Amino acid sequence: MGDYLAIFLYLAYRNTMSNKTISAGMSNNTDKIKIILGLKIRQLRLDKGYSLSDLANKSGLSISYLNEIEKGKKYPKSEKIMSIAEAFETDYDSLVSLKLSKQLEPIAELLNSNILRELPLEIFGVEPSDFIELMSEAPAKISAFISTIIEISRNYDMRVEQFYFSVLRSYQEMYDNYFEDLEEAAQQFRKLYDIVATTSPNEAFLSDILRNFYGYQIEEFSKETHPDLISIRSVYKPESSRLLINKDLSHEQKAFTLGRELGYQFLQIKKRPYISSVLDVSSFEEVLNNFKASYFAGAILINKEVLINRLTYFFASPKWDGNSLLSIMRLFNCTPEMFMHRLSNLMTSHFKLITSSFFVLIIRPTITCSTLIRKCTLPNCIPLTEPL
Repeated sequence: MGDYLAIFLYLAYRNTMSNKTISAGMSNNTDKIKIILGLKIRQLRLDKGYSLSDLANKSGLSISYLNEIEKGKKYPKSEKIMSIAEAFETDYDSLVSLKLSKQLEPIAELLNSNILRELPLEIFGVEPSDFIELMSEAPAKISAFISTIIEISRNYDMRVEQFYFSVLRSYQEMYDNYFEDLEEAAQQFRKLYDIVATTSPNEAFLSDILRNFYGYQIEEFSKETHPDLISIRSVYKPESSRLLINKDLSHEQKAFTLGRELGYQFLQIKKRPYISSVLDVSSFEEVLNNFKASYFAGAILINKEVLINRLTYFFASPKWDGNSLLSIMRLFNCTPEMFMHRLSNLMTSHFKLITSSFFVLIIRPTITCSTLIRKCTLPNCIPLTEPL
């Protein structure tokens, strides 16, 4: 249910953006028409107090066929719709109309918002019909819940990106933030470009691959050349395959930026943000793809097998050895936060530390003390900002 909660939060925000009627943009969408008919038949059946067996006896249709109709998976022929209408003692036109009852209005808004296309429910293993069925089970309660979230979002001026990130965090939590397909892709990349297991590729190596194999033009910018971009880490211009990277980034940050670009290319991701800021996105797909490319970057910079091997020895020690952990981190071309990101992938999947917590500290040379910025619980502790 936690995964549905994140989806409902997202849908609530999107419903604040939509004031259209259910008839708009609906007539040419077969899937929506099937879902609406299924919802109306199910609601009529419940209002009449009929079981599926009762409706089957009255209409002459099979229980399994009626069940498929109610789930929006089938749309019956006219004569069968007429049989169903007669079983309910209603007219044909009312049954096939796209107008929904007041009780089903929140679902009407959901369908009209086109959200079933925008939000990739398949990553949660959820079929659109299953999601609609869940909402139709208790439309009044769901409507009240969505209305409450809408009011909160208005009062606190919530951004759509916050809802995107809520859905992404649920997705990460479902898989303990470990994704075998991305791990395998990273290993294929390392093998293809002959990266030795113990090697963490640097920015020069990654730049060469982008230039020579993907036709990139890579330039660095500064506050003197591009003062308007100084707060941004990178910008990609697809029309010219030109990548601009902030000159002030550390070598590790540049390597991560280049690794992420390679992720987009190697994974053949087309829908992506072109500015490095995770707040500058136009859809959930961009957020998800940014996460995939970033995960890929971490996996090619920090080889899984090497890290697991070193951590196994580290955890076998009878007492804490902070210097040993720092030594492991220094094996890789990464920042401390990149290292913690990578740890979060492997701690749950390989060391089964599902509920472990840790503190993230920022230590700056100009500050005399460390600043505690958050306490996290694996696996949903992963910040969605770029590594420091």
